[in-house]
Amino acid sequence: MVYAAALPGKIAESVARAAQTLQPARIRSAIGHEDSLAFNRRYFMKDGSVVWNPRKLDPNILRPAGPTDPAVGVAYVDTPEGAPIVAYVNYALHQDTTGGLQFSADYSYMLGKVLREAKGKRLITIFTIGCAGNVNHLDVSRTDPQSGYSEASRIGAVLAAAALKAIQHAPVLDVPFIRLSSQSVKLPTPEITTKEAEWARATAATSGKPDAAPFLDLVRAGRDMDILALHGGLLDAEVQAIACGDQLAFVGMPGEIFVELGLTLKQDSPFANTIIVELANGALGYIPNSKAYQEGGYEVVASHCAPGGGEMLMSSALRQLFDLFRTQ
Repeated sequence: MVYAAALPGKIAESVARAAQTLQPARIRSAIGHEDSLAFNRRYFMKDGSVVWNPRKLDPNILRPAGPTDPAVGVAYVDTPEGAPIVAYVNYALHQDTTGGLQFSADYSYMLGKVLREAKGKRLITIFTIGCAGNVNHLDVSRTDPQSGYSEASRIGAVLAAAALKAIQHAPVLDVPFIRLSSQSVKLPTPEITTKEAEWARATAATSGKPDAAPFLDLVRAGRDMDILALHGGLLDAEVQAIACGDQLAFVGMPGEIFVELGLTLKQDSPFANTIIVELANGALGYIPNSKAYQEGGYEVVASHCAPGGGEMLMSSALRQLFDLFRTQ
C-alpha cells in the first residue's frame, strides 16, 4: 500500500527530471541472438498429454510443445560524442530464476552490471520481457541445479554478451520523430455453465485444507471464480505501438503472451526490429495461442482469455504497426 501510494509521485518526479536533463542523442538498433538460455516449458509426453515443467530427465518426455525466441532486441542510446546513456534490452524469458520470497531483479541485475562495466558507469539499462508466457530457463535434459543467484548471474552475463555483440554493430537510426498509437481490445472470456460454477465454488473452498483438490483443479476453480466476478464481462486489453523512424518499433500488451504469437508478429511486422513487451499496461494472466487450447496444460487451464484472444491482440498490434509505418 505504501509503495502504491508513493508510485504516482515518483513517476511525476521522473518525468520532471527527464525534462530537465534533455540532451542531443542518437539511437542505435540491432537484433542479437542467444539460443542457449530459453526453453519452451511445455512438453509433449509419451502418453499424448502436454505437461508444464516436467521433472528433469523425465523418461516420458517426447519433445517440446513449442519454440523459443532467440532474438535479443537492443536499442542503444548515446550522445553524438559517444557517451553512453541507455541500453534497452528485450528477451523472451521468464524472470523466475532466483526463487524464494525476497524481491529480486533476477537475471536483469547482472545484465545491467555487465553492460555498465563494458560501456560506462553512467549507463542505465532497461530490460523488458518479450513473449515468454510458455518459456523459462529450465533445461530438462540435464540435472544441474538451475535456481538461485548464481544461475541468475550466469543468465544475465550470457545475455549481456549477446547484447554487447549487437550494440557493437548496431547502425545509427534516422529518427526524425517518434509516432505512437494505442487501441483497447475487448477479449472474450471462457463460458462457464451453472454446473461448472458450482464445481468451482466447491473446489476453491478446499484450498489450504488437508483434503485440498489437486493443483490444476484449484487453478481452474480460481480462474472460474475470477471470470464469474466479471458477470459475463470482457477483458480490457491495451495494445500500444511506438515507432522510432522506419526501422525500430515497440509493441506493448498486457498478459504473459505465448512465444508463438510474438514470433508471428515479428515476422509480419513492416519494421526491421520489432520489440514486443509483455505485461505492459496491465497483467491479464496467460494468453496462449489457439493451438495450445487444444493441447491443454497449466497455462491454458489458468488463462482468463477464451481461445482466439491472443490472435486478437496480435491483429491489433499488426494493424497499428502498418499504420505507423505508412505515416512516417
